[in-house]
Amino acid sequence: MPDSSTFKFNGIIPGGTVCLSIWSRDGWSDLVKAAADGNLAELKCLGVTTDSSYNTENSLRFSVKQRNEWIAARASVALYIAAHRGYLDMIRFLLKNRANVLAKTKLGNSPLHVASAMGKCDCVDELLANGAQTQDVNENGHTALGLARSWCQKKAERHLFLFQWRERAATVSANTHLDPSELFAHQKFDSKLKTWRSGSYAKRYMANLVQYKEFQGSGFSAPKKHTAASTDLTTGI
Repeated sequence: MPDSSTFKFNGIIPGGTVCLSIWSRDGWSDLVKAAADGNLAELKCLGVTTDSSYNTENSLRFSVKQRNEWIAARASVALYIAAHRGYLDMIRFLLKNRANVLAKTKLGNSPLHVASAMGKCDCVDELLANGAQTQDVNENGHTALGLARSWCQKKAERHLFLFQWRERAATVSANTHLDPSELFAHQKFDSKLKTWRSGSYAKRYMANLVQYKEFQGSGFSAPKKHTAASTDLTTGI
């Protein structure tokens, strides 16, 4: 099945059983089988690290650069399968040996995408700790969080959400010094008063909310206002 092909394109119904033959050239079938079975001991011998002595007839003709690219591609495939199956130890080994956590399939899915869709929370956490990006989208525009939500993987969705929240919180800088003009009334006065709910403290609190001489005639002890009408009554005119 071509890399760009999908189950939907081939009309495979839900619950169907699909038998696929892995391309045997360059030892890919052995690599996929070891990764899918979670056989880390065997995987280590199949050319997924730069110091591996594993070779095929084709890889013996590679230059140093071509061989490194070949090793990186094999490690990426193994990492993707391990993330899908939830093999945490295998993921840790591959990441420790510089497997690309950001590598994607032809359809744009990364190890984080598939781990989230399958609800492998431990694998999600490990991938995030090693640089996986929560905002990366696949060819359909879905993030790992979006796939977790679509596949009803509530725990994985929560892990991704909390990681995003911590990531954003780490970028927030608090101003250690605030100008008094930027403060609200309760920030200015509450810390200086024992209470503002009763007694003289309440009077002080409310008095400090207004500017000096503002509304000074509205208090109970303020002098009585004399309007033109009241003056006429008192003078008898």
